Amino acid sequence: MKHEEIQSILNEIRNYFYGSDDSAGALCQESSNCTWKLLKQIVCLLTNRKFGLREIKCEIKEIERKLDELVCNGNGGGKVGGPLSTGPIFVRAGQNNAINVKVQNIGEEPIDAVVKLFNIAACPPSPALIDEETLLNIGGGCCAQDTVLTAPAGNLEVVICPDPADAAIRAFVSVHSGNAPTSEFEYVIRASEMLPATCDFCNSTTD
Repeated sequence: MKHEEIQSILNEIRNYFYGSDDSAGALCQESSNCTWKLLKQIVCLLTNRKFGLREIKCEIKEIERKLDELVCNGNGGGKVGGPLSTGPIFVRAGQNNAINVKVQNIGEEPIDAVVKLFNIAACPPSPALIDEETLLNIGGGCCAQDTVLTAPAGNLEVVICPDPADAAIRAFVSVHSGNAPTSEFEYVIRASEMLPATCDFCNSTTD
């Protein structure tokens, strides 16, 4: 239906309920005032170009709020508090693959961070700690340190555990097919792809 047709129908409805002719006036007299007032209000809303703007603005604000939560609870740009994880990753082959982990402190005060590598192949999960490195005194104001973990083939997960636990951090992880961070890239997990550590791996130790 074309815009002109819709507008014509709306005009007819508006004229009918606003008593532009004798028949409409007679109907208005015979009917409940409340019913006709309600119908007139509906017509006014439908023909008002500003109708729904407040609701639309509220919905947009809610969408923006949820997007902000995604950013701030992920690792893309907001200040992230607490442990971060790569989520499950897969290393195809080898016994001495290098996983390079860079941790950035985006808070103001120096922090420490423990970087842990887990084998998560078992189900239900009973993660075995494969390797662990501690980064000490990472300076505030976006200073960063990195470390290298040694990984076998398999289903793995890297978790970064800051101290204090709610410290604001970002992280970047690269997986290499050789035993050094200068080896060929297997793949990378960018800062924007890191996730909040939902499993309690920061408190896990060697079996």
